[in-house]
Amino acid sequence: ALLHYDFLHPSRHPQEGPASLAHARLLTLGLMAVAIAWAPVIASFPGLFSYLQQMFAIAVPPIAVVMVVGLLWAGMTTASAWATLGLGHLLGVTFAVLERQQLWDWHFLETAGLVSGVCLCLAVITSVVSHSFQGRAHRPQASDWTVRWNPSMLGMAKPYPWFKHYLFWSMIFVGLTTALLVQFA
Repeated sequence: ALLHYDFLHPSRHPQEGPASLAHARLLTLGLMAVAIAWAPVIASFPGLFSYLQQMFAIAVPPIAVVMVVGLLWAGMTTASAWATLGLGHLLGVTFAVLERQQLWDWHFLETAGLVSGVCLCLAVITSVVSHSFQGRAHRPQASDWTVRWNPSMLGMAKPYPWFKHYLFWSMIFVGLTTALLVQFA
């Protein structure tokens, strides 16, 4: 029902009535059928955690790149975001299939890093190209590289003690994650 109301028909929201309810139920039934058909794929992995790692390595890099580039670069376009998401996920699925066929022997973290790098290049290149297709050549300027995000967006306008500040805990998290990657990579 959430998919139906929030994503498929956001312009006509709120939709009510028996037709809308029937459509949401059919959509739910269809998604359940996909989940049932996908179960043997999950069973073919050595374990559930291995499956989750592989799926996150496919799904997360394009989404993370679009989010970070969209936050930090004013030159990011909608067309570039869609292209990065589509081609990034396609690339991730391609690497996953190659790995399942034993034609690709990289660790899933290395593959996710490669997909992230390709998605970053793709996002920048397609943004610049999509600007030129819109009839205006986009030459990156210093103002494009300004950060569009600020702490007030998270309600951090009032001062907090250092141990309650989200940046402190973010740095701890990044440091520990880096230490784990260095230790076990």
